Amino acid sequence: MTAAPNRFSFGLLADCQYADADDYSDEKYQRYFRDSRHRLAAAVREFDTHDLAFIVHLGDLVDRDPADAAVPLNILAAARAPVHQVLGNHDFVAADGGVVDAADLVSRYQMPCRYYSFVVDGWRFVALDSNERGVLAWPPGTPEHDDGTALLAELARAGAENAHPWNGTISAAQRDWLAGEIRAADRAGERVAVLSHHPMDDGLADSMLRGDELAGWLAGQPVVAVGLSGHHHFGHLRTVDDLPLFTAHGMVETTESAFAIVHVRSDQLRVEGFGRQPSFRLPIREPADHAGQ
Repeated sequence: MTAAPNRFSFGLLADCQYADADDYSDEKYQRYFRDSRHRLAAAVREFDTHDLAFIVHLGDLVDRDPADAAVPLNILAAARAPVHQVLGNHDFVAADGGVVDAADLVSRYQMPCRYYSFVVDGWRFVALDSNERGVLAWPPGTPEHDDGTALLAELARAGAENAHPWNGTISAAQRDWLAGEIRAADRAGERVAVLSHHPMDDGLADSMLRGDELAGWLAGQPVVAVGLSGHHHFGHLRTVDDLPLFTAHGMVETTESAFAIVHVRSDQLRVEGFGRQPSFRLPIREPADHAGQ
């Protein structure tokens, strides 16, 4: 049987997490902050040998200081393909340990806003801000921080594996916006790929708060074809009612590298991995005539 031809391809990166800081390791993590710039530059060189529609970085461009973003941003700016950013939890960490203003991040990363969408060849890519509800992106004493604190406390009482301050989720307003994007994609006959920093899997310690609920809702939207995320540096793949949710390996967490080129076909996504990122294929479920809300 002949494989369906490529529609387009794009570059995929997660958790560059650059910092002008010494390496860090413990029994679980190994982070090579300064070396991320070299791995990122090598990824861009590889990307430039392919005809890519775009490149997307799935959050945590830097580790602890927005001023460090100049290094990876300059590297990405040299890429032939346009680059899209997703906000990660570390992107909000100021050099003094405080909180970076979201508007400053959006401007620095040349994003249209905290969450947004773009369309390529019949596919709508919906970039979420999964830090919007939680504690990391809001200064203490603000109503948003108080709300995030209450949510974490509620989840901790329930024994949630991911009730940690470095995790977050989308707000009700962002959820309404996401539903509108899905309806618009359905009307236009588009497929939807959901991009987020946090994976949607409550079984992971590093994941979106109440991610299982959002994953189940997205699985009920027939035009949604895939979810792509970062944050969990060791990579992850789960399927919720035939909806594949793929978490990319983190670039900062390896002495090799970790990135991918995703080849979009009508029947599957072919993930071509580099470095620690494995290669595999994700089948695309058949769309229905109308997406349910």
